[in-house]
Amino acid sequence: MAEYKQALRVLTKSSNDVLFQIVEDTARAFSDDIPNRWSKELLDVECKRFLNNLLDMRNGFMLRHQDQLLQALHREAIVEGACA
Repeated sequence: MAEYKQALRVLTKSSNDVLFQIVEDTARAFSDDIPNRWSKELLDVECKRFLNNLLDMRNGFMLRHQDQLLQALHREAIVEGACA
């Protein structure tokens, strides 16, 4: 779990760095009256890249821990059944 959390931290930091760069570049383009290098297409590429990385991490985590997650769900169903 620690490895997964660290990977999420790294991805979040990277995503935030790109977001802050976009804001900074856009503000500079507006204030200096220069073209903004961030097009919709480029933003879409960045968004898809981060989303794909996040999904790969999530899917890998779920696959590696599938047995434990299913056991926990099974235990939860037994407890809920006993309480009904």
